[in-house]
Amino acid sequence: MRLDEATMKRLPNKSDAPNPAIAPPFHAGRLWRGVGDPYVPLAADAMKAARFSFLASAVLSLAGCCSVKLTSVPEQPGGRVMKVGGHDLFLRQTGVGPDVVMLRGLGESSIGWQFIELGLIQAGYRVTVWDSLGAGRSEKPASGDYSIQGHVKRLEEMLDALGIREAVFIGHSLGGSEALLCV
Repeated sequence: MRLDEATMKRLPNKSDAPNPAIAPPFHAGRLWRGVGDPYVPLAADAMKAARFSFLASAVLSLAGCCSVKLTSVPEQPGGRVMKVGGHDLFLRQTGVGPDVVMLRGLGESSIGWQFIELGLIQAGYRVTVWDSLGAGRSEKPASGDYSIQGHVKRLEEMLDALGIREAVFIGHSLGGSEALLCV
């Protein structure tokens, strides 16, 4: 199919003219109709399709959520609060053997380690998990030192108070940084 001169002049660039034999049906966000004006904007059609797609996915997601049987939420594992650096910080220490210290990531709490702890305890390790300042069940002062150096200093104080001289550190995100800086 050849385009007439008037149509070619309306195209943004003559090289943009589609070849129906090789061009896909969509070209630069417009549909090639092949008759009259070669391009018909798809904005309205695309919005309708997007709305329908969003609505359909929302309905299917809701239906999926409703079909799942709810189970009870597991209880939070016990622990204790310890005064470290003048702040009340939550920690949990269980098991017997070589020490493993698990450090949570930014925006997380010690609860995230509860399913991994059991395997380590059964393997013969003493596992220590704590919520650093501002996390989980620890104190959250508005004017606390939340710098990485502040977290590391409190971690070292906690380890000294618990008598941990040597340990394997498992850190996620911010906890990994704390582990690398803890000497």
